[in-house]
Amino acid sequence: MRFAARGAWRAAAFVASIFFLAGCQGGSPVAPPTSPAVSTPAPSPDIAQGVRFGSPRGAAAIALAGLLGGYDLVGPFGPSSSLEFVGSPDQLVAQLASGQLDAALLPVNVAATLFNRTNGGIELAAITAEGLLYAVSNDPTVTSFSDLAGRNITAFGLGATPQFVIEFLSQYNNVAVDVDYTAEAPEAVAHLVSGQSDIGILPEPFVTSTLKQADDFQVAFSLNDAWLSATGSPLVTTALVFRTDWAAQHPELAQSVLEQVGESISWVKGHPASAAQILASAEILPNAAIAEAAIPRTNLVFLTGPQMRDITLEFLTVLHDANPESIGGQLPNATFFYPN
Repeated sequence: MRFAARGAWRAAAFVASIFFLAGCQGGSPVAPPTSPAVSTPAPSPDIAQGVRFGSPRGAAAIALAGLLGGYDLVGPFGPSSSLEFVGSPDQLVAQLASGQLDAALLPVNVAATLFNRTNGGIELAAITAEGLLYAVSNDPTVTSFSDLAGRNITAFGLGATPQFVIEFLSQYNNVAVDVDYTAEAPEAVAHLVSGQSDIGILPEPFVTSTLKQADDFQVAFSLNDAWLSATGSPLVTTALVFRTDWAAQHPELAQSVLEQVGESISWVKGHPASAAQILASAEILPNAAIAEAAIPRTNLVFLTGPQMRDITLEFLTVLHDANPESIGGQLPNATFFYPN
């Protein structure tokens, strides 16, 4: 098993997604801690095949901390398995489309877009997070989306899920908002801390970064809660996906990957301090203090089967009605959902 940890953590735009992650500039493999976080199941008959798994750095990869905690994937996934952390969704999308990856974590709307553009080339196996977008302000009177009217707002995520969410909530609440989208998330944080903006709409871990830099700032409200109130369904953001042909050829291996990701998420939620140390050591998040504080607000979940399908379709329908291109032009059909 190799852990490809490419370079020191620095913020970079995570194009077309809600993942706000760090860039990659080369580096050395990460040596995981020695205490296993998840159990080792019986070896799969597909052990010689292995699995090539990709994930963005940052909040999305928090779900995988249990796999880094001494469990090297060799048991069920094979000695040729790899878990690679990258800084751009373009890399993951390209590698899945070309067959260089078998499984990955992706934003839900990006997964739908890739499904549509590859004629069913990937499947959605699980939802791993339900939302990590928040309004941050030093004004205690800001407590809801309606309070954003007439304010100087900075955000990160132009052309991505944050913009789609902000625009939908603006229309739903009949509130005109003026948002300055920055090129990178740290730039939005800097605008807030320096007083250039009144309110920031940020994902984790940049919410926590802002709160640690400026004592007078607080989380004003959750856009995830605002979305749930408006639509009646969660703001699902992150998903585990499989290449369709790979999952069909290696069903027991795919099921093993699914189960281990679920165990990892359960372990992270129950052991945030230990998970934070692992995430910092692997340079997935900038330090353990930020990681531990950010974990509760990343809203980790593990949803599969009919529940996954139903809430995903509800989320994608809202995005499609607002902007069809945000999900690749059309709602995915039933074959989008693993197993099918």
